[in-house]
Amino acid sequence: MQNEFEKYIQSYFGVPQHTVDAIMPFFKLQEYKKGDYFLKEGRYADKLGFVQSGIMREYLTDTTGQEVTKWIATPGYFSATLPVFYSISRRAGTCRHSPIVRC
Repeated sequence: MQNEFEKYIQSYFGVPQHTVDAIMPFFKLQEYKKGDYFLKEGRYADKLGFVQSGIMREYLTDTTGQEVTKWIATPGYFSATLPVFYSISRRAGTCRHSPIVRC
């Protein structure tokens, strides 16, 4: 039985099931609770998130200490600080990802 991520990969990229089966070992399911962080400020963005259920908020803190929401990821969407994730220099990320509800 396929999970939501497998269905997404197969439908979005149009790859056959055997290809999905071949890439799935590179992914692992992680659950986060409200208040947990997927990525904290100053850390390397070394993983890509896919929201299967719940909502994940990407935000930063401005110079006045206010949280500024950059992205809301809902079920079926990816969440990552892509410029940092793909950065060749692997500099530390500047954003935080915090689940609003169980993800």
